[in-house]
Amino acid sequence: MKSGIILVATVALLMAGCIPLIGAEAADAGFDITDGNGQTFHFDAPAERVVTSGYAVTLTIAQAGEIDKIVAADKYSMYDYYKDEDLKDLNAKNLGSFYGTSNDDSILIELVNMVEAGELYLDDPILLTNYDDNESLRELLVNAGFTKVLMWGETHDYSEVMDIVVSASKIVTGTEPESVIAMQNKVDAIREGVSGISDEDKAKALYVWYYNGQFQIGSEGIMGSMLEICGANNIGFVEGKDRYGDAATIITLLEQNPGTTVFVSSSYFNGKTVDDLYKELFGGDRTFRVIEMDSQWNNICPESADGLVAISQCLYPDIFGEYDDGYTGGSDDGVPVYYLAIAGAVIVVAIALIAVVMRRKP
Repeated sequence: MKSGIILVATVALLMAGCIPLIGAEAADAGFDITDGNGQTFHFDAPAERVVTSGYAVTLTIAQAGEIDKIVAADKYSMYDYYKDEDLKDLNAKNLGSFYGTSNDDSILIELVNMVEAGELYLDDPILLTNYDDNESLRELLVNAGFTKVLMWGETHDYSEVMDIVVSASKIVTGTEPESVIAMQNKVDAIREGVSGISDEDKAKALYVWYYNGQFQIGSEGIMGSMLEICGANNIGFVEGKDRYGDAATIITLLEQNPGTTVFVSSSYFNGKTVDDLYKELFGGDRTFRVIEMDSQWNNICPESADGLVAISQCLYPDIFGEYDDGYTGGSDDGVPVYYLAIAGAVIVVAIALIAVVMRRKP
């Protein structure tokens, strides 16, 4: 863990000690959760069983200490898919993919069968995240008698990430667990840390999205709002666009904005390295600092707050501490460009001197 993350985490824990405990009366009254569609659901007590769709929301519940309550989940939540150690003890029915609508009927059948077998109850919450087209599945489940089908579609802002994390955690714990409190305190600490930075002094940043072999500029969306929280000058921001452009657009934009820190989506680094990125996108030129993003940095889970800390470290090390990614700048070998220039000049001068000496020999 980087020193800056430790610093912010320490502050977060200290702040957590100042938060009052929930009274017994409030616990007895239950609590309400409003989903991404604006529907409000009342819970008399924390859920005993829950169905999750989305690796990140499953991870959120696991990090809240309630992994045993997950009785069914999508295939991306299974340990074998991402090999996430936090999900190693997940013992839930694999419902397959929730992407699109082709599996809606089979998911419904599986859940109804679980109800008939006594493994699930109609009042148990089902959490649908990530996909707007899950609306059709939600309707099927509601029509089948399930009373707590909560849905958050595609997420475009970090405030939505916070809402999902807080809601999912509270559904299974009845309160805000330590993982959520620490997340909120890290966000607050970062906002406070960058609050005094003027627009002219904001560090330049660019988010590079990678999918199916293609590079694009990430503008809005979760990462865009994270850069805003971290006080960055997002040079790739274009209002109304989530992603746009290509590799040539990226190069042109960076040439116009020297000193920019480039954050590259974790999707690129599936079998590839930062060195590969420098070669493939920049032709070996290491002038710009490239940051390999962790898969959780802009995901819907408490660990995304660590992504905010890391981004802040990269942009403002004087405030948040240095983020050590091994960057040296320079050429394909990691040697600074100006060293190579000096070395080249020395070689040229040496060759010239040798030529003069050789001419003077009898």
